[in-house]
Amino acid sequence: MFLAVTLPISGCSHTDEARIDGLPAGSDVLARSASAMASVRYLHFTLDAVGSSGNESVRHVEGNVSREGSAEGRATIDRSGVVSDIEFVIVAQSLYIKGEDGKYAELPLSLAAAVYDPSHLLGDSGFARLLRTATNARTMAREVIYGIDAFLIAFDSDDPALTAILPGLTTVRSGRVWVDAANYRIVQGEFTFPGLSGPVTLTIICTAYDIPVPIARPG
Repeated sequence: MFLAVTLPISGCSHTDEARIDGLPAGSDVLARSASAMASVRYLHFTLDAVGSSGNESVRHVEGNVSREGSAEGRATIDRSGVVSDIEFVIVAQSLYIKGEDGKYAELPLSLAAAVYDPSHLLGDSGFARLLRTATNARTMAREVIYGIDAFLIAFDSDDPALTAILPGLTTVRSGRVWVDAANYRIVQGEFTFPGLSGPVTLTIICTAYDIPVPIARPG
């Protein structure tokens, strides 16, 4: 839940947005956000999914990721109604899953990609590419979300980057992001797409920018 102080927009072009409401054009915000996200080295993220996108669906993921492609955290996976929590580490293109005995097993990273691989969030292939290739960007409002002054931008996308950074996305063509008005980093993203038995909504929250977190191969 967040406190929203909203400045509405209606029937305006990007130029009209900036002149009438004092808000920047959505395309300008996304361009600046793409540059800001491309330079991020570390990120803490929380992802929640409401609805089922397949026989093996992500319900919740929380962890840390580095620009070099390393990641670690905990995920809740729904496998045909059987829910399980797993701890994972991704280092040097290898996936490590913690077993019930407390030991980690090394697996091909492709197994993570089949469900969700967060190692693509940063760098040029993740958020930065998604924002850079987005179309029809609209500045919907300026809101305070989680105590952060942010621009709410709606956009369309047919770029594969969208499926690379969020699990289960196959037919989604639009999304919304809240962009920090001070540094243009993403505060939150929200995406809805058709699932097995109704719509699936994915929400990703980004925090703790550029706070180094050591991510090492499990011993």
